[in-house]
Amino acid sequence: MRGICGKYVNAISYDLHIKGIICDDALKDSYTLHPGEFIFVQTREMIHMPKDLIGRIGEKNSRIRQGLSVAGPHYYPGHKKYIYLRIQNITCANITIRENDSIAQIIFEQLESVPEKHMMNRKMHHLMMNISIADWQITGMNMRLEPKN
Repeated sequence: MRGICGKYVNAISYDLHIKGIICDDALKDSYTLHPGEFIFVQTREMIHMPKDLIGRIGEKNSRIRQGLSVAGPHYYPGHKKYIYLRIQNITCANITIRENDSIAQIIFEQLESVPEKHMMNRKMHHLMMNISIADWQITGMNMRLEPKN
């Protein structure tokens, strides 16, 4: 990880901090969330997951008590990127979030073995990203994608 500080390292996780709140395609220093509103934030930390670890985003008790719901994806072996989170105000009051606020945590899990497919295998990833969904059809009850004839 880049942008880390030792005091935010926990037993199995690391506290994530807001770099900026995404508004109108720019990063703002602060934002007041109204009841029910959600927004996306970028964290200060950049991850580069090794081949034998995954990272899961977890909420912080302090933010849950405040009335914020925080969601983010799982980060698989090979991911190298800044972390983006969705923040939602689930209370009936306004809540202000600011740059450098501790907002969530990433929990690391050791894999028993290195996966055969991972994000470091970019050739397969790029191949899959370049396939047009228009060239495929959904078949059967199991929603399997198959090439169109």
